[in-house]
Amino acid sequence: MKGFKKIVALGVVATMVIGSSLTAFAAETTRDITTTDGTVAAAEQTVTGEATENYINKKVFKIVAPTTTWEAEVFDYITDPQGLIAETEAAAIGEVEIADDTGVFFKNKDEEGNLVSISSESDPLILTNKSTSGVKMAITVQLKEAPSDKYAKGYSTTADFSESGDDETGLYLGLTSTGNPLTPLDATAQSLTSYAKSAYNLFAVGYKDSAYTFEIPEDLDGEAPQYSFTINGALNRALADSAWYVVTDGKPLNVGAALAMPDIELKYTPTYVDARQCVAELGEEGITMWNEETPFAKEAAITAGSIKVNGIAVADVDKCDEDGNLVIPIASIYTALGITSTDEDAFDQLAERVQGVEATVGGIAMYANIG
Repeated sequence: MKGFKKIVALGVVATMVIGSSLTAFAAETTRDITTTDGTVAAAEQTVTGEATENYINKKVFKIVAPTTTWEAEVFDYITDPQGLIAETEAAAIGEVEIADDTGVFFKNKDEEGNLVSISSESDPLILTNKSTSGVKMAITVQLKEAPSDKYAKGYSTTADFSESGDDETGLYLGLTSTGNPLTPLDATAQSLTSYAKSAYNLFAVGYKDSAYTFEIPEDLDGEAPQYSFTINGALNRALADSAWYVVTDGKPLNVGAALAMPDIELKYTPTYVDARQCVAELGEEGITMWNEETPFAKEAAITAGSIKVNGIAVADVDKCDEDGNLVIPIASIYTALGITSTDEDAFDQLAERVQGVEATVGGIAMYANIG
C-alpha cells in the first residue's frame, strides 16, 4: 500500500506542474482601455463583426449522354433482303445471337460494350437528366437518302406493311422516344418534343473542399430520370430484287451492286426549363398542379399561353381554382398530344406519354414531373 500511495502522490505532482504550465502560457483574454491615471483612452470604442454569406446556386443543368463513338454507331443498321444473315448464321458478323429476322438488323451490345446479338430493334440511346428542373427535348428525325443509285420504293408506316399502300413500299423504320408516340420515319423531317423529367427531388446540400455543394448523392445517382430513343425496322421481302439491287439486263438472278439505303439522322436539343419546382398529378379529369411549399393564391392568374404538357401548348386556363390548384381539363390534353379521346385505351396512352407540365402561375414560372 505504501508503494501505491507514492505513485498516486507522484501523479498529483505531475498534474499540478502541467496545470501550472498551462496557466503560464494561456492567451490574453482582456485588455486595459484606460490610461494609468484612470481616464478613458478613447472617447469611443468600435467593435466590428464581419458578415459571411452562405449561398449556393441551386440551378443545375446537366445532361449525361453516351460517348460520341457509341452514339455514332447505335442506329447503324444492316438490310438483308435475300436472308443471307440467317442462312449463314451471321458468319459475316461473328458469334452472335440472331434475336429475330425482319430483314433489318441492328447490333445489340451488353453493358460492357460487347456485341451479343443482332435484332430488328436498336439498343436505346439513353440520356440521363441530372438537372434541377425538367429539360425540354426538341427532336428532329428523318431518313437521309443517297444522291444516286439509291433505294426508291418508299417507306412504310407500319412494321408489318399492313396499312393501305404499305405493301408497295419496301422499308420500315420507326422511332420510339420518351413521351412521344411511335413515329414512322421517311425522307421528310419530323419534329417531336417532350420533357426529360426533373431530378430536383434527388438533390441534397453538402459541404466538401471548403465549399457548399448541391448535387445528387452517390447512392441516389442511379435514380436520375432517363430519356431514351430506340429505332426498329423491317423489310418487305415480297418486293422484287430490283427494289434493293441493280439487276443486270433485267434478269432477276443477275444481281449487281446494292442500292444505297437511307441513313437515319436524329437531332435533339435539350433546353432547361427555368422554373420553380412544384407538384402535379394526372387523373381522369385532367392534370392538377399545385405548390406544397408556397401554395398558389386562391384563383391566381395563369399567364396566357404558358401551360405546356410535354412542352406542347395546351388550351388556356385563366386561373387557379378556389383551393389554389391549377386544373387542366383532360380534353385539352388529349387534343394537344394528338390522342383520340374516344379510343378505348386513350387514358392509358396519355398516362404512358405525359412526362411533365409547366405553367406561369401568379407571374411565377412553375414546373412539375408527372408520374
